[in-house]
Amino acid sequence: MEKLTIVDGKFYKGGIAIPVEFGNKEQIDVLNKAAKIAEAFKKGGLAVEVDYLPETTYEATVSFQCICSKYLSFYTETDSDDVDHIFDGKEIGCKCGLRYSAKWKENQLVVLLNQKSIN
Repeated sequence: MEKLTIVDGKFYKGGIAIPVEFGNKEQIDVLNKAAKIAEAFKKGGLAVEVDYLPETTYEATVSFQCICSKYLSFYTETDSDDVDHIFDGKEIGCKCGLRYSAKWKENQLVVLLNQKSIN
């Protein structure tokens, strides 16, 4: 079953625009989730965890949800076991047009909404 998403201020399910229905619980839930994510970006970034598989080569992934509901991921491989800092400065864009960057600050990795993507 396709998930309801928000793109350019409109609801979509399975690539089809869905009209706004007052009182629709699914639409309200998607709006509330998007509002929480947006609030995190306003307050300095969305804190994320680095998932990695320790071997001789480290595979590291950071996943997070865009304001439009799509999941995005940074992925890298490295020989270093200091995987936390390898995402610092990395950028990724979503199909909805928003762009994000990872930044190491205050001893944690956060994902920031790039200002140029909302102007």
